[in-house]
Formats: sequence, structure tokens, C-alpha cells
Amino acid sequence: MMLEQKKWKQGEVHPETGMVFSQYDKRRGEVWATREILNARIERKRARANEKYKNDSDYRLVRVQKQKAYSKRDQVRAKERIRSAKRRECPDVRRYHCEKRKEWASKNKDRQLARVAAWHNHKRATDPLFNLAGRYRRSVNKAISLKGIREIKTSNLEILGCTWAQFFTHIESLFDVGMTWDNRHLWEIDHVVPMASAKTHEDVVRLNHYSNLKPLWLKQNRSKGAGSHGKNPRKIYGN
Repeated sequence: MMLEQKKWKQGEVHPETGMVFSQYDKRRGEVWATREILNARIERKRARANEKYKNDSDYRLVRVQKQKAYSKRDQVRAKERIRSAKRRECPDVRRYHCEKRKEWASKNKDRQLARVAAWHNHKRATDPLFNLAGRYRRSVNKAISLKGIREIKTSNLEILGCTWAQFFTHIESLFDVGMTWDNRHLWEIDHVVPMASAKTHEDVVRLNHYSNLKPLWLKQNRSKGAGSHGKNPRKIYGN
């Protein structure tokens, strides 16, 4: 199977020769030149066109008609974009498209799950803040589940005690030597005072406050078990 030949555009530079693409010619094929020669050709062509526009009434009429056609086409496209935007803002239209998306998702569950999973994987790989927020949510939900606290109404941000951006900065400020966002699979978010000490809803909320969280190497975190590094919870929260 033959590979499709690249379609060059005027002004593109050849990666090997450094020459600039000028045009396609029926006899010569691809025509290449230096940047200076190409600019000179363009200027000569523009000068000839301007001279013809001034002296040839038929040519001038054709040019004007083309310009009007282009202008009208652009106006039509602009109006269509405005109409489309207004349609999308209409509650009935938005409801219709929402129902269509739900219908498609219900009929294509596997494809929908694959699309969502791919998006989340890409987001976690490229956005450290998104990844950190997700890991924190999972940590909080796991803690709540293990302690049997099912009907907790406090949001994750209220439990955290700061915004995601502030939490991101807080964790980054506590990095050990060698820790980066690129190797975050090698470290975890650790509870200074372990979650094993939580007995009530209030304990879960308090122990997941950002001041009780720090990055810790994966092996070190797994080896320490439920130890608290000798920290006193009262010193952390000031009560």
C-alpha cells in the first residue's frame, strides 16, 4: 500500500532541504525556492494583479463580484453560528440533546464507559491537580466507608478546609527530595494522625483536614502501618 503524498502549502519549509514550497506545476511538479525568491514572486504577482484591476474593467467586475460572494458567505456563516448558539441555549433544545445523549449512552454502555475511563486516565496523567483531588476523594470515601459512616453530608472541600489549588500547593511544599508530580505513582497522601484512630463522623472530618495530610513515599507509607509518627492530634489542630 503506497503512502499518500504530503500536500504542501505555500510557504512551508522542507524539513530536510530547508527550501520553501512555492507551488505545484503541471510539468515540473513541486516547485521549491528560497524565502527571498518566493517573497519576490508573490510581490510581482500582487503588483500585476493590482495593475490589471486598475486597467481592466471586466477583471475588476469579476473581482468585485467574488469579494461580494465571499462577504455574503461569511455573513451567512456568522448568522448560522449565532442561530446555532441560540438554539443550544434554548432549554427545550438543551433538554432534547440531553435526552439523546442519555439514550445513546444507555444503548452503548460499554463504549460510554470506555470513553469516560479514557478521559479520566488522560486527565489524571496530564493534570496533577485533578489527580490529587481524585486521590483525596477516594481516600475520604474509603475512610467513611470503613467506619460505617454512610450518610455524611459534609462536602469534600469542607472536610479538606481549603481549595484544591491551595491543597495542591500545600502538598507540593511538603515534597521530600526526589518527589515530583511526574512520579506521583511512587508516593501517596499520608495521614499524619492515622485514620485507624477515627471513631466517629467528627473524627473522619477532622483527620482529613489538609493540615493532617502530607506526601509520603509509597513503601514508607505501607511499612509504617497505622502509626502516627508520634504526632499528637491536639498539636495539629490546636485543640
